[in-house]
Amino acid sequence: MNDVYSLLKFREQLNDSISSLLALEPLTELESQEILKIREVFRSYYDAGKVTEGQVRLLPIAQLMWLSGFYQTAIKITLEENIAQIDVEDEDTIIKGRMDILAVNRAQQRTGITTFVILLIETKNSTVNALEGLPQLLTYAYRRLEEQSGIWGLTTNGLNYQ
Repeated sequence: MNDVYSLLKFREQLNDSISSLLALEPLTELESQEILKIREVFRSYYDAGKVTEGQVRLLPIAQLMWLSGFYQTAIKITLEENIAQIDVEDEDTIIKGRMDILAVNRAQQRTGITTFVILLIETKNSTVNALEGLPQLLTYAYRRLEEQSGIWGLTTNGLNYQ
């Protein structure tokens, strides 16, 4: 994280609640039941041993994205998206990499406007701290924040969501 802070000039701002950033409706009974099923399935894999990054993407994340309405024609989901090369000024540094899951607004993509990123997700296997994905997430967001005012990001190992 120190490299991300120094190279990209980011600084940490703590916010105790997402509700100050986003108005959320209470979950319906059906949504609550679905979340419990997602947790139960993931837990069965976790109890059997290490859960891989791919399994974290598929078991909880894909299901939660479906439940939260990300699977619709207006949104394009891509996996293992290459990040744009970032050349850091005043440093002899080039950053390259991949983002695990990327959700973009399809309508703007079709019109030739710079793609508007809705959500970035970085997954880690269940034995790695979820925060280990934060540098990758912030590095990808860095380039996008030159073109849009904000971006939602999530890093998870299936057990913890940050």
